Amino acid sequence: MMIGITFFTSRILLKTLGINDFGLFSVIVGIVGMLASLRGSFSSSIQRFLNYEMGMEAKDNLRRIYSMGVNIHILISLVFIVITETVGLWFLNYRLVIPPERLSAANWIFQFAIASSVVTIMTIPQDAVIIANQKMKIYAYITILEAALKLGTVLLLPYFGMDRLILYSFFILAVSFLIRLVTSVYCIRTFDICKYRFFWDKTLFKQLGTFAGWNFLGTSAYSLTTEGLNIILNLFGGPVANAARGVSHQIRIALGLFNMNIQLASSPHLTELYAKKELKRFEALFCSISKLAFFIMALLCLPILFYTKFLLGVWLYEVPDYTVVFTQLTLVFVMIRTFHYPIDMIIKAAGDIKHYQILECFTLLIPLPVSYFLLKYGYPLYTAFIVVAFFELINLVLILRIAGRIAKIDLGQYLKTVILPVIFVLGVNIGVGYLVSRSYGPGSIIYNILAILCISIISCLVTWMGGLNIKEKHFARNFIQKALTRVGVIRLSSS
Repeated sequence: MMIGITFFTSRILLKTLGINDFGLFSVIVGIVGMLASLRGSFSSSIQRFLNYEMGMEAKDNLRRIYSMGVNIHILISLVFIVITETVGLWFLNYRLVIPPERLSAANWIFQFAIASSVVTIMTIPQDAVIIANQKMKIYAYITILEAALKLGTVLLLPYFGMDRLILYSFFILAVSFLIRLVTSVYCIRTFDICKYRFFWDKTLFKQLGTFAGWNFLGTSAYSLTTEGLNIILNLFGGPVANAARGVSHQIRIALGLFNMNIQLASSPHLTELYAKKELKRFEALFCSISKLAFFIMALLCLPILFYTKFLLGVWLYEVPDYTVVFTQLTLVFVMIRTFHYPIDMIIKAAGDIKHYQILECFTLLIPLPVSYFLLKYGYPLYTAFIVVAFFELINLVLILRIAGRIAKIDLGQYLKTVILPVIFVLGVNIGVGYLVSRSYGPGSIIYNILAILCISIISCLVTWMGGLNIKEKHFARNFIQKALTRVGVIRLSSS
């Protein structure tokens, strides 16, 4: 449902705004998103500490952690405003490639985006409590409400005579405020710990701040790479390149909902298992999550990868230049990145994230200067996507070694139970996809849909028979049943 709403919203928004304004909106909101990367650092920090205390059954500390989290997010909001209103505003007006007649609109969008991000930052402590208590159904309802409201605002745009780009940015701010209100009311009525009282504890602040500070390195590096790539594309390709990247990024976001749901649902359980020192169950759940998450993502990505042009033509009224190749390379990146999330969860569950985040920061930032210099010397725009995917693969290998040391994961067992089955299944499914796409090339809509269904069905059978053992098949059945009985969320049971 969420994927459908996301895709439909992007389709209507691109048609309503046009390619140039859609690209302009993508790059400006991306700047704010890049500078707002620190908000996620404290979100996972609060959630991790809440779940650890739950695992230790130390209920008295939960309210202290929540109240301290609210205080910290007030400070984050102030820092965020200072950064965006100085560095961000300067970059917007003096470095981005923006048509002169749209510069005023760009500044309005920027201000609305800042306000929207501040509202979101202040919602994070409540989000952390919902996730820590594994109220995933409620989290899904709130997420779907937000997506539906954003779709509604897009549908309303043609009925107003003012600048649609500015109006849409204002609507996004209004939706953020409403979601903040709904989340706050639910949390205050449901969880005792969400009744905020001013509280300050230097020791707790240091614990939360240290964890979040190191987490910020990796989070900011990933955000800088993601949105920095958009800025580089703007410098060399203008708003049209941003529009193409914006479309491929929407696909990435939609597919990322699966990874996010898996992470949100399983992270609390992994943290509690580690706190209880149930390390065998901890490792088994990690391996099952890693394998199943990748197989689901590959099943979604492969048909799109082989029929990208056709599917984009069906989805969009007008396909911007570069979109097909940007989308295909984004799908490759998404599949590689899928392995990252379970590794990230177990390292954070262990709590020793210093060396992990230093490595993340270094490895993930390298693609930006490399991409810039390659494009400057005449390489095609899609080269930047190849560079990002390549360094993500390197990063994956490096952080896996750290996970083995910090979280006590047997890398040999991981290679045997996760990587080798994945390589086998992926190789067979890519071969099947290639043969089908060559045999059933461009044709009528029905012709292409049947080919996509053929790839999907065969890939599912190969994955089920060749990729999962008996225990994992049982795990997958429970996983699918829960996914079908919940709205927009996947909740994992213990393996």
